[in-house]
This record gives sequence, C-alpha cells and structure tokens, in this order.
Amino acid sequence: MKKFLLIVLAVFTTVSLFAQVEKGRVTFSADGNFTKTTSQNGVTSNQTVAQVKEMTLGTSIGFFLTDRFVAGVGLNYLWNKENRLATTSMQKFLHVESMWLQTKAFAPYIYLGYYYPVANRLYFNSNLNLSYGKAKSKYRSQILGMVYDSDDGYTTTTSNDDSNPDLFSVEILPELTYFISSKIGLSLGLGGIGYSIVDWESDKSGWLVNFNPTYWELGLKLNL
Repeated sequence: MKKFLLIVLAVFTTVSLFAQVEKGRVTFSADGNFTKTTSQNGVTSNQTVAQVKEMTLGTSIGFFLTDRFVAGVGLNYLWNKENRLATTSMQKFLHVESMWLQTKAFAPYIYLGYYYPVANRLYFNSNLNLSYGKAKSKYRSQILGMVYDSDDGYTTTTSNDDSNPDLFSVEILPELTYFISSKIGLSLGLGGIGYSIVDWESDKSGWLVNFNPTYWELGLKLNL
C-alpha cells in the first residue's frame, strides 16, 4: 500500500509539474522594463552630468512542440534617450558641451525556448532569439566657448544627425516563470548573452553579457 501511494504521489506531482506546459498548448507573453540612471563625474571646474532613460516592451506568441520545447514569433519595442552636459572652466575660459540622443526601434524576432521544471509551478526557461529590425536615431549637440572679460563674446557650434541603422541580434535569454494557475504565469527575465550588429555598412558589432538586476524584465504569460 505504501509503495502504491508513493507511485500515485509521484505521478500526481509529475502531472502537476507539466500541467502548465505541455505539447499542443499555445502561449502568449508580454514583458517589459524601464530604467532611469543619472551620473555625475568630476568637480565644479570640470564636470559631466548624464541622464539615461531606457524602455523595453515585448510581446510574443508560441506553440509547445513538446512538453518542454516551445517555438514562436514576437515583437520588441526599444526606446532610449540620453542627455549629457559637460562643463570645463579654466581661469578665464569656459567650455560647455550639451548632447541629446534618442533612439526608437521595432525588432521582430523568432525564438526557440526550453522549459525545465524546478518545483511545482516554477520553471527555469531559456529562449534563443533571432531578431532583425530598423531603428530611428536622432542626435543633437551644441558646444559653447567663452572667454571672460573679453569683447569677443562667445562662440557656438551646433551638430545634428539623423540615422536609420539596421539592428540584428542573436540572444540567449534565461528567465524564471511561476504559474499562479494552469493558464496564467508570471515571468522574470534575468538578462542574457547576445551578439548584435548595429549597422551592416559600418560593421558595428559586438558581444553583450548583461545580468544586471536593473535590466531584468517582468512579464505575464497566458497558456491556452
């Protein structure tokens, strides 16, 4: 009888674990993150103040090929804005540089994911994402130079630049998912590892490894 009860308990636990993710289910997800950082370096005579705001929003739909593997498509929206002010003062000379940069991008992607059960309703899952999109970037800067007690006044230099670079990336994104019911789950994106190409013509590319909790993403999943 004890052996029978243990077998029944083991079967029930296994069913409970895989009830949220199983072959044939369709999964919808939405996630996002917003960060705002401000930094200040230097002293009064030589100082740089910068503020960066970043927002990421994403949504996807997938299909469970097996009880653990899922494949699907998604769309990410990326927004970034940076303001920087650098001031240099030396005797009678003052130099001020102001910079403003804003970038927006839509990045469609395809993905393949794997769910590993950690505990009842809790999964560690990881997605391999392949994305490509276009960005709109605006850059503005102004440089002011002035000499105190001078009749020459001050000089200014203004620079504007708009561009539409390509965005291509391959990423491995781990996350934790906890299902509060058989259909609804809460997810926590833990950062990831990726390789990206910003512009095909200039070949601006590089690896990025980021597991900083500041950039972790909160999400909601719906499995049908």
